[in-house]
Amino acid sequence: MTLYKNGKTAEENSGAYGKEGFIYQQLFDLPDLDGNYPVIGSWVIGQEPAGIGIRESVHLITNNQSRFVPHLISG
Repeated sequence: MTLYKNGKTAEENSGAYGKEGFIYQQLFDLPDLDGNYPVIGSWVIGQEPAGIGIRESVHLITNNQSRFVPHLISG
């Protein structure tokens, strides 16, 4: 995967992405918190919030080695 910013390569990593060989994603500037880049993801089940997860990496491209902290919405 290659991350482009302002038409220039900002970061790259390798991976098996299938025969297509590429993934398109919208660029969102992540906050830089002392060299760590957090991303918040959410789960919705049946139109109801079910949980969130915070994934954090030292890289701009989140990968399967990024730290992950799950949160459960209960009640």
